[in-house]
Amino acid sequence: MTIDERANAPDGDATSLWFRTHHRLTEMAATLGGEEELHDAENRWEWVYVALDGVRLNISRDHTKRWTSADVTIAMAGHDLPVGFPEPLLHRLVTALNDAGIRPVYLGWNVYEGGNDFRKVVQKRFD
Repeated sequence: MTIDERANAPDGDATSLWFRTHHRLTEMAATLGGEEELHDAENRWEWVYVALDGVRLNISRDHTKRWTSADVTIAMAGHDLPVGFPEPLLHRLVTALNDAGIRPVYLGWNVYEGGNDFRKVVQKRFD
């Protein structure tokens, strides 16, 4: 994974939040105040789908790495194209994460590069 500056950002609204934490993904769902719909894992990825404010969120992480060295990503799920976070939802998510002591939280894009590789493009950092 690499992190780029905003100057290299794709068009459109930022579509992902990411951060690092030692908490389980199911704990993250509870921290955000959402209703857990599904929790599953495969060879590399673990994910939880959460319903929050009428939106379905995908919370995922590479579970082949130590939790503190793997990014947790939150993205809106169930859309044909990547969709940015509505401002009230973004505020609620970042506030809940920061209140739980999770910092920094990044807003930006996960750009797929092939295989299991993504390039992270930062729009904003929340401390």
